[in-house]
Amino acid sequence: MGGAGAGLGGGGVKEYRVKWRREDAGRANTRIYQSEPPARRLALILEGRWGEAFPDTDPNEVACCGGGDMEPFAEGNCSCGGKTNAEVWAERHEQFPPLVDGPHIESREVGDWKPVGAVAA
Repeated sequence: MGGAGAGLGGGGVKEYRVKWRREDAGRANTRIYQSEPPARRLALILEGRWGEAFPDTDPNEVACCGGGDMEPFAEGNCSCGGKTNAEVWAERHEQFPPLVDGPHIESREVGDWKPVGAVAA
């Protein structure tokens, strides 16, 4: 998978890979990102550290309403049932088997594109 900006001269472009394995998985899962912040965010989410992964989100705010409607969950109109972001994050974390390895963040330099020759007819 080529990195964004690969081949723009001079190299120096990095890719970031997040690796982890859950209890029920035979092999490790990986995700590749073109910058470090989303890789770090995924690692925090995998560790159940949602509040750190989304620092601009108030953990005590109602998850789906965001204050746009006043008390919509009181009328049964709120899809989250009036749960806070922290409660929703905890429920999501509990839905997955525990990690047995990782998450690990790795990086590598992505080089320039190199010609490999013409396609045979």
